[in-house]
Amino acid sequence: VNDKGDSLTFINGKICSILLSEKEDLLPWFRIMKAADIANLKTIHFTSQIPGSYIPYIKEIARLKPNTSLVIEEDDSLNLLELYFKETDFFTPRFVKISTTQNNFSLLSNWKDVECLYINILDSITTQPLPAMPALKECIVYADDTITIAPSFFNNNRQLKKLTILSGISDYTLLQ
Repeated sequence: VNDKGDSLTFINGKICSILLSEKEDLLPWFRIMKAADIANLKTIHFTSQIPGSYIPYIKEIARLKPNTSLVIEEDDSLNLLELYFKETDFFTPRFVKISTTQNNFSLLSNWKDVECLYINILDSITTQPLPAMPALKECIVYADDTITIAPSFFNNNRQLKKLTILSGISDYTLLQ
């Protein structure tokens, strides 16, 4: 594994992930990017708002690699999940890792093909259920600062086969 750069991670000399961050300018790389360069791409990691100049390149990546996994980080000043759906919703990922509040749960229903959701819940009390995600088989819930998760949290996703909860909650009625 080689992650010498801040934006591209290589495994055995092949790009496996791209980090889109305001700290790095990927436009020069995007301009020379070829399909062969992203043949082994597995993940795109969003940590900031995506410059408009990146959109055609992200759209091309999505055309070539539609099932690329997505990681959308939290940002105190921006709602990255909402911005993703407004600006760059080109992928049909099977794996998504997000940090979000329950106010954005409804956006998750846009991902019809997600099989595994890793969700970092930022609310201390979660009263809303996850929306129906028909392909969802596995859910990893990280809720470090969460005290309570509503018993109805998984009501719309009874098809789940595997669940991991990383949290200090004391009431596990959501497992019903």
